[in-house]
Amino acid sequence: MLRLTLASLALLAAISGARAQVAPATIQTIPLNATDKRMVNAEWVVGQAFAKASILATVATTGAYADLIGKPSIPTALSQLTNDSGFVTQAGSRSALSVTGTGAPTYNSSTGVFTFSAQGGTGTVTFSGTPTAGQFAKFTTASDITGAAITAGDIGSGTLAAARMPALTGDVTSAAGAVATTLTNGVVSYAKLASAAIGTVSDLFANTASKIVTADLLWSAQAPLAVTDAASVTLDLGARSNFTWAVGATGRALPNPTNIKAGQSGYIKLTNTTGTATVTTFGTYWKCPGGCTSGGTLTATANAVDGWSYFAVSATEIHLFQNKDIK
Repeated sequence: MLRLTLASLALLAAISGARAQVAPATIQTIPLNATDKRMVNAEWVVGQAFAKASILATVATTGAYADLIGKPSIPTALSQLTNDSGFVTQAGSRSALSVTGTGAPTYNSSTGVFTFSAQGGTGTVTFSGTPTAGQFAKFTTASDITGAAITAGDIGSGTLAAARMPALTGDVTSAAGAVATTLTNGVVSYAKLASAAIGTVSDLFANTASKIVTADLLWSAQAPLAVTDAASVTLDLGARSNFTWAVGATGRALPNPTNIKAGQSGYIKLTNTTGTATVTTFGTYWKCPGGCTSGGTLTATANAVDGWSYFAVSATEIHLFQNKDIK
């Protein structure tokens, strides 16, 4: 610790050309810190000016930054700074980027997009590492992209703008930049039809709407359907138009058929398996020349064949024509 005596103070005052006065009762010595030369616990007088350590700023005696007045505001995070130079602001890690060849990348600070100018057929743009969410590069032409082909699995969700749709060719066509499509005339073949659009025999006789009937289906539907002999046989005109019936006993009945469609016609082949079989009862829808009962007796010969043809005038009236002994 260095000390200044009263004689030292007087000498300092004489050198400065001023008369120094010191209150002996107050100050006997002025201690100085030998390390930082700070004046402490002192009261001194130079000329007519007075100065006390107690009225000095705190930092004058402490040297601490925290005791400064009017300190500048120093940001503690980068987000507190104003981005006035277009620096990247996307959070997360970045992959390393290197560019060779002609043309340098540019960055749009408003959109956050890097754009690489055409390489003129030379040079490459290479990313190393795995980009994080929010990172992407924009290529101006397909030729800018080299390497492995992009697969469907590489494409995420989203909607392709109509203006970017290519022109479609083939069976279905469209104009470039449009999503409206046109089916080319004469290109739809049978093989390209949906299976659900093709009708079946059941669809044909059930009069099912929106079904396509093919030529082979139409003819296969004309094949006679064998009915089971019984005391009463009801024909289902929704299953077939033509039938075969091996009549095995006398007094068989032919009630009104089901699923009648106006305009339907067909044929019934009856075989008298015993030579004595007959059909003697008819539903009221059946109408025969002279009455159906009178013509109901079959040809009385074993295995003789009779043929009955019919035409449905309406859903409740069927004209029946009985032809006997077909040989």
